[in-house]
Amino acid sequence: MTQLQQFLSDAFVGGLLPLILLGAVPAFLLALVTGKSASRLDKTVIVAMGMVGASIGVMLGASRQPVVTVALPAILTLVSTFLAYVYAKEKAAPEKQNVTIILKSVAENKMTPEQGRDAINEDQGQVRFIPVIIIAFVLTASMSSFYGSSIRRAEEMRDRDYAEWLFKFQNIEVPINKEVLRRKLGLPGSVPAEATQTEPG
Repeated sequence: MTQLQQFLSDAFVGGLLPLILLGAVPAFLLALVTGKSASRLDKTVIVAMGMVGASIGVMLGASRQPVVTVALPAILTLVSTFLAYVYAKEKAAPEKQNVTIILKSVAENKMTPEQGRDAINEDQGQVRFIPVIIIAFVLTASMSSFYGSSIRRAEEMRDRDYAEWLFKFQNIEVPINKEVLRRKLGLPGSVPAEATQTEPG
């Protein structure tokens, strides 16, 4: 396996796959629970926020710096701004036109009021699903933070093992190899030969 293939494999297995399993799958199941009452927009937002929550949870959990106090307000601002944009009362011009067309069709008896309501919900989504979206975000962020913390613990263990190996190498192996090399070259050792011999029992 080449270095590029190894990088791509690590990115998929360690990066993308956890987001799918911890973010998209739980959020998708939560979107299915809402049933037919949720529009396509609502379900899309639920899955999207699940992915966002999973990615943020992994980054916060894997970080070795105390970034929660700094990142959490920004994250909450991002989520609230996104939801306000998606479910804003004042929609963009094309969406306003869609609502006008639907209301006109209802007024002209081209569709029933129930069909008109369903069409508007399908077009703009329903604000009442915001709690479900927030649940998806919090749920996936919480689960993925534990995955991120396990990554951090593994990195800390590797750092401790490396520090222990480096200490032994610098303070034990290097002096011993240096002493052996001096003896082989016939140079006087820095430690007397008698000191390195084991006393008879």
